[in-house]
Amino acid sequence: MRRKTYLPKQILRGIVEDIKKFIDDNEGRLIILEVAKEIPPDLKKQLLEELALFYDEDLAVFFRLFLEEYEEEFKPVCMRALNKYRMAGYDIDAISFQEGVFHKAYASLSRESGSVSLEVAWKKGGRYVDIEYFYLSYGLEGIHSFALVSDMPIRRYDADRRQVSDMVKLDWEEVCLLIQKAYEVNRKNMISPPTGRFIYKKYLEAEVKAEEEKIYDLTLKLCSDLLPGQLINSFFYALKQKDYIYIASLLDRSRLALTDIKDLFAGVLKPGHLLLEAKADTVSRKEDGALVNGHLCLLEREGVYKYNYVFRINQSEDLRWKLFDVKLVAKSSMPAYHNWEPDKKGFFCSVYDIADIDGLFVWLEEIRLLKVVGEIPRGIHLRISPLYDQDEWYNGVSFLGPGEVDLVINGDELVVVCLDADFLADLDEEIANELGEAVELKGRYEVDLLAVYSYIEGQYTFFEDVARSKDEEETSLGGVRFLSARYLVKNYARVYDFLALTGDCFYPLPDYTIFYRLEKDGEEDLFGAEYILDKEYLTVSAFGEDDLRCRRDELSIKLCDDLEFMGMEIRREGIFAVLTSEVRRFYPGLEAVLKELYLNKWLKSRLPVLKGMTPGEAFQSREGQILLWDMFKQMKRSENSLQKKACKVKFKDYINKLENRYQKIK
Repeated sequence: MRRKTYLPKQILRGIVEDIKKFIDDNEGRLIILEVAKEIPPDLKKQLLEELALFYDEDLAVFFRLFLEEYEEEFKPVCMRALNKYRMAGYDIDAISFQEGVFHKAYASLSRESGSVSLEVAWKKGGRYVDIEYFYLSYGLEGIHSFALVSDMPIRRYDADRRQVSDMVKLDWEEVCLLIQKAYEVNRKNMISPPTGRFIYKKYLEAEVKAEEEKIYDLTLKLCSDLLPGQLINSFFYALKQKDYIYIASLLDRSRLALTDIKDLFAGVLKPGHLLLEAKADTVSRKEDGALVNGHLCLLEREGVYKYNYVFRINQSEDLRWKLFDVKLVAKSSMPAYHNWEPDKKGFFCSVYDIADIDGLFVWLEEIRLLKVVGEIPRGIHLRISPLYDQDEWYNGVSFLGPGEVDLVINGDELVVVCLDADFLADLDEEIANELGEAVELKGRYEVDLLAVYSYIEGQYTFFEDVARSKDEEETSLGGVRFLSARYLVKNYARVYDFLALTGDCFYPLPDYTIFYRLEKDGEEDLFGAEYILDKEYLTVSAFGEDDLRCRRDELSIKLCDDLEFMGMEIRREGIFAVLTSEVRRFYPGLEAVLKELYLNKWLKSRLPVLKGMTPGEAFQSREGQILLWDMFKQMKRSENSLQKKACKVKFKDYINKLENRYQKIK
């Protein structure tokens, strides 16, 4: 029986004809994939299923293209279609998207900035070359972008290359190493590489010797000559980006190892600590090298601290400066200034929806003193600063200061941040006049340092998620928010098997499955994390950024090829949002289980509103009891305001939990 299609045949035939127009060359194939990228995953799979009902030799190439580009994500439907063509006598294995032979490659002298531009030319027929362009980032995004230009006359290409002085020629192995190391960043951060994998997978699959020294030498080959102060500033910038390959390349590794650096700067690298500022202060030249004094400012749980370091560097045989010794000489608590108190508001923000990204970038290119601060997973962090116009790596790491404006492009959002509300209003007016309908103002906020930094790190999908009050009762655990990370599922079977193996309990439903991870505290179970998995998406939720980060880190190690990170958000409905009518029908006892797990977690959680104490610890001291009762009063007020929302955990439930564990609250 022929399977029923959901799209009208006339529309499907039109799609087939459009595919046939572009499927004959790689530039056209890239266009097909870019269009397909805009289709939601579930609809994309359905479209492939229905196209598989047609028989056309060009569609054999199309399905092979999707198999090469997406690999496991759409492998079942692609293989079913390709096997049909194979049985009809079509040589599926003869389909190839690799054209030409390696000609030349060049990369920019910019590795100290954490990224390089790379172009690789492939000779075709002796007179023309195809040029593959890459932008590679070694901090957050890995292979950031890819483009193809076909059929450029080889004479023109070679002539153009001879006129460029800021690029370095590379051999085949060096090209593969650069791309492979960038791709490792994609996998680690679970960020999908750009469209075009069917072309550039040849570099990823190439077998090259990846000895550490060869990688470090290649890194230095692509660096500009830096003065001692610039080198230390680039070191700090790489530390913020966790670009360990670049850091290791700066070291005299016979005297100072990368592990020594990681140990010395463990506080900076610790999850939850925020690096606000880091730069070289003074440079003293010595006969045998140079001495650089530098500092960094770190936001920790207890406040902002300043660390002072002394760096000793000397010149190697190739006259490059090498770092051979670092010492921490002082640590001090910093007085509040520059609005650096964690909970003090004073950052004024305007949030825009982006309708025309090209128009936005045209406007940005016209702004003087605009520099790149860093990349984020779905965009870029820019700053307008009258202090200097070089990019961030050149001057170390700096946070937003007076007279400066931060511009954050995050997916479809533009957020403008400064320390002066009146100046922001003037800037909003200029944006409205200059950009018109390219952007649309969504709202204005005044937020604190942690909210700004959390968004600038690029983890949250929407600014509103960090701008809302932190102590909303329906979303918090005494001030700790219930956070969710969302992933696109590329290999459902592997993700399901992992969650089934590691989960403590799970609840299958017709369209999705809910898994729970529990924490143990003696005889009691505490809420750990919630996983909701369907065929297309995985949502992971936990209380607070620390707990969620642990779960995300585990997924990045175990399932880096099977999931793609999409962003974080606050679950305002909280832990009980999962209790839909369908869930209640299948599992009527789940609400009571969740309530107990939630209260056990609350009892053992170190809460900001209790100055880092657990409710049990707070109850045992006079100061803690005052804080505890203040929190209970807020809970009672919140409960009264949430009556219509049927709050699942009542004020008395918290009291009863404490009474049952310790003693009656007088």
